[in-house]
Formats: sequence, structure tokens, C-alpha cells
Amino acid sequence: MMPDKTFLLRIGADVLLLISIFFLPWWISLGLAAIFVFYFAWYYEILCAGFFIDSLYGSGIETFHGFVFVATLFGILLLLISLYVKSRIRI
Repeated sequence: MMPDKTFLLRIGADVLLLISIFFLPWWISLGLAAIFVFYFAWYYEILCAGFFIDSLYGSGIETFHGFVFVATLFGILLLLISLYVKSRIRI
């Protein structure tokens, strides 16, 4: 039995995001994550990607009083904003 097309598309997006975290600049990974979070319903993988980015590249930032998990926090905020916007515009 073949998996659903959206399931395969989501797996492909996850692999693309993971590859971009390793090999591309952070702003490209951020752009891909933003696109995926608005394209897919409940793209919770952004939380895992944010934690992964923080684990690999994160360091305390003085602006955030030494808070290390900035990408994870951004992923949570982006997910919540996308859920709010999607509920308002009905896509």
C-alpha cells in the first residue's frame, strides 16, 4: 500500500530542512521552516528543528540574558502565529 502523497511531501520537507540546517546558512533554513509551517497543517517538526539548531550552533546571547534556545523559541512563536493566521483565513 502506497503512503499518502502529503505524507511523502512532508517527509521530503523534513529531509530538506535537515539538510539545510547542516549545509546552508541559517537564514535559508529559517525561510524554509517558515514556508513549511504555513504550508503544512501542524508542522510541529519546526520545534525539533529549532532544538536541533540550538543544540548544534546555539550559544548564550547577551540580548536574551544568556538564553540559549533562541531558535526553539522562534519555532514555537512561528508555529503559534501560523495556527492563528490559518484559523482566521481558512486555508
